[in-house]
Amino acid sequence: MAPPTPVFGREELEMVRIKAKGPCQLKSLVQNECEFNGHNYVCIPFKRVFEECIVGGKQQKIRLEVTSESTNAVIDATVARFWSSVKKLE
Repeated sequence: MAPPTPVFGREELEMVRIKAKGPCQLKSLVQNECEFNGHNYVCIPFKRVFEECIVGGKQQKIRLEVTSESTNAVIDATVARFWSSVKKLE
């Protein structure tokens, strides 16, 4: 299990964004939210997007989440395959 991570609002992170050096890189990962329906586990994949930036004199990397409502609006091929397999199970 990952260690606890503090969660900050967009306003609180504005000072960190100001101190970022150079261009930030976009990174993404896909997580699954799963529920057990009594017979099977049903998992829904969703994408999270982060900016990885260099901050401070020690060249420390930080990641700021920039996921928005529109991030998961477009269904890619993997998500489409998932939903078609779920419909077959129902």
